[in-house]
Amino acid sequence: MVIVDSPDSIDESYGVDDFAAGYIGYYVCNGTVIMQSFGDKKADQNARKLLSKAFPTRTVEQLEINGIASGGGSIHCARQQEPSI
Repeated sequence: MVIVDSPDSIDESYGVDDFAAGYIGYYVCNGTVIMQSFGDKKADQNARKLLSKAFPTRTVEQLEINGIASGGGSIHCARQQEPSI
């Protein structure tokens, strides 16, 4: 089991009521792990280090997701399937 702590600080200008400040919403695809960053350098680096250790054969990329997180979402939410119309 890997425990990844949440960031200690977030950019509150995006709002805080529904802000999903956690690293568990990462997405695994094509030899890569795409994960969150929130601008908390220490927490972001620690989370990346832990996920790199958990997925040693994959490249870990971090993206700032404050806009998505402010609505309660994360990377895995943003990449969900869209129905064809």
